Amino acid sequence: MIRPFTLALAALGIALVPTALRALDSAEPVAAPVEPAALEAVTEVVEPEVAEPFADGMMPPSWTFVGCISLSGTCKDVFVDGDGAYWVCKACGTTNSPGPGKCRRLTAYELQNSLWCS
Repeated sequence: MIRPFTLALAALGIALVPTALRALDSAEPVAAPVEPAALEAVTEVVEPEVAEPFADGMMPPSWTFVGCISLSGTCKDVFVDGDGAYWVCKACGTTNSPGPGKCRRLTAYELQNSLWCS
């Protein structure tokens, strides 16, 4: 059997819910408005430095072959540069001297959503 005191507390709690919701709804926002200059500073894009090829066209030994990835149905070579950036190049097994002129950076989306192949 439910005690009358418990029923009274439950009724009081139910009655106070709309009052509490109205109090929260009328509260002022806590965050201050953002200045346009601050947004410009955050959205500035900084291009990372890319290693330049040697005179013979070969890349520094910091480029390491890590496997092949399937992009648009074709299997392509993937290399990692000295900074840890992933690069996709020609068809799997055909890239002789990888570099910025022959390869492009893989996006985080491509790395997370593409299948590795051989």
